[in-house]
Amino acid sequence: MNTDINTPSTPLISLLEHGTDGVIILDENKSITFISKSIASMLGYESVDSLNDDLACLFNPGEFKSFELQLSLCYESQLSKESLGEYVFKSIYNDQVWVELSLKYLLNDSQINSVIIAVKNITNNKLIQKELLHANKLYAFISQVNQAIVRIQDEEVLFQEACRIAVEFGDFKMAWIGIPEVGTRNISLIASHGATKDELKLFGNYTYDTGGPIENVINGQNYRVIEDINKENSEAWERIASKQKYNSAMVLAIKKFGQLVAILSIYSPETGFFNTNEVKLLREATADICFALEILEDKKNRKISDEKRELAEVALLESNKRYELISRATSDAIWDWDLIKETLYVAEGFEILFGYESREVPVSDCLWSANVHPDEQQSVIDSLDQVVASNELIWQAQYRFKKSNGQFATVKDTGYVIRDQQGRAVRMVGAMRDITAAIEGERTLAELNKNLQAYTNELVSTNTGLQQFSYIISHNLRSPVANIVALTEYLRDETNTPETNLELQEALSTSVNLLNGVIEDLTSILAVKNKVSDKMEEISLRGLLSDIQVSIQNLINDSQAIINVEITGDDTIYSLKSYLHSVFINLISNSIKYAQTDKNPIIQISIDAKGDFYHITFRDNGMGIDLEKKKDEVFGLYKRFHENIRGKGMGLFMVKTQLETLGGTISIQSEVNVGTEFKILLPIDI
Repeated sequence: MNTDINTPSTPLISLLEHGTDGVIILDENKSITFISKSIASMLGYESVDSLNDDLACLFNPGEFKSFELQLSLCYESQLSKESLGEYVFKSIYNDQVWVELSLKYLLNDSQINSVIIAVKNITNNKLIQKELLHANKLYAFISQVNQAIVRIQDEEVLFQEACRIAVEFGDFKMAWIGIPEVGTRNISLIASHGATKDELKLFGNYTYDTGGPIENVINGQNYRVIEDINKENSEAWERIASKQKYNSAMVLAIKKFGQLVAILSIYSPETGFFNTNEVKLLREATADICFALEILEDKKNRKISDEKRELAEVALLESNKRYELISRATSDAIWDWDLIKETLYVAEGFEILFGYESREVPVSDCLWSANVHPDEQQSVIDSLDQVVASNELIWQAQYRFKKSNGQFATVKDTGYVIRDQQGRAVRMVGAMRDITAAIEGERTLAELNKNLQAYTNELVSTNTGLQQFSYIISHNLRSPVANIVALTEYLRDETNTPETNLELQEALSTSVNLLNGVIEDLTSILAVKNKVSDKMEEISLRGLLSDIQVSIQNLINDSQAIINVEITGDDTIYSLKSYLHSVFINLISNSIKYAQTDKNPIIQISIDAKGDFYHITFRDNGMGIDLEKKKDEVFGLYKRFHENIRGKGMGLFMVKTQLETLGGTISIQSEVNVGTEFKILLPIDI
């Protein structure tokens, strides 16, 4: 390697070594004379000396030939090129490193006399794009499953549609549903999609393995994940894996009223494909299918009882949890455009990034198009219409979007088109990313490196997830609405008998009441989250507890509860009385409500002022909670732990929310059939 240009005294080298991007300098023979340290670091090498002088050795196999052609054209034309394209370099660990290359032809410059190649590492951007595309596909998958459940009225059609959706809208290569015959250990195939003729023949005499995934599910497991099919001790599995390149799979139980009726198997070409989010999503989709089977069975038998309607409502509240995965995968502003209904739904990310509230709006009054910069509005809309009208699945655009404060943010928008069986676009889901900071960074870097046309790494801001509250409320508002829409459609059926219409009207009334209850819950929770600094007052904790005991004296007497209060030191706090009253009465009422049937409830309350905080403990001898299984759900919204006792699952959620609003914290220790202890840390003066 020529070292003349590589001396520390060379000003150009000093500039190149301090650049954020990598640089390769070539002479007139296309030989390397300089490689910046950032490239060695990018590829995992400790120093430039570890790199080979051969330019081809930097590239992943198969990539160099295309680059070499572009390089030769630049040498022949003696012209610079802002983009030579995207390529894959090979790291010391044989990992793929995605780069974007540009070229400055300066052989005719007497001072430089070189060809300078700028190397920008775009690996993170590629991974984020892949993650976002995958998240969009998963969102489309669960959305399509829920649409099919509302639309389809036949079990076999539902099974076939579920397999089709798994392959066409998820990242799965093949899916099948079969009925296991325990006596013969055979599988009777009833639906499939993506299976070859040879695989379909295999089911003619397929016998599932002893101790294998299918038997695990038959024996009671809800699902079984096969991380690597090639490691399964089964000739049938190995034969399928080697021939069709299925490397991982998941087997799920399809149940009707708690009884196994079929097995769903889904295959992926990727080893270890089924991560925690995948498993959650597929389990929820399968639960939705199980719920639909029960509804179809009820309709078939014309025996829709009040108890089954209640089960249906609970199942609907648990279905369509489509935003959880995306909120964990990206912090972007998620949107959902229904082309049939001509409505656009924007999620909470719009409020976080741009200041607009999440809501559903008519396309004719669309907050999105109205806020695209006037200079770019028509071109953006035209590009979107073009993708919708074509057979393409991905739409991307970069434009300026007006925020609620009147300022414009530069955004990168990516959408995924969902099409029906005829190829017609029916829905589009996507995400907007605010790249304003990245654009400004690139402009600043361009000014500092005018001669080298340097680039800056894009600033990518990711958020681990949207708050549990917004996700559950979004889901719980949609589920009763979806049920109301479906019941309204059934009521339009002119062939219905008066008895059928009466049953449907009762179900509709129940769904409306459920929706009203969710809205009331939302109003209560939002009220808690408002600022409360103007409502503070000096409160005696001893007096507050005494007032509460008087107000629930009948409940205390009926349950024969014993409440012991121990206060050390001062008991005066400057806080919001209504919130503390709500917290204390919730915890006391819960201790009485969830008492053991053979024991009178004993509630120990201790309050101790230490420094700037009150340490408050509520301890009881009640039924307790299994924290090994439920620890992460204790303070969740709509989470209940004792099915035999009525409740909405809002109490502990409200307790935690109110305490956090007051600047406090709460923790729990509990043991089944021993009791529960809540520890509260609350500032004396907020």
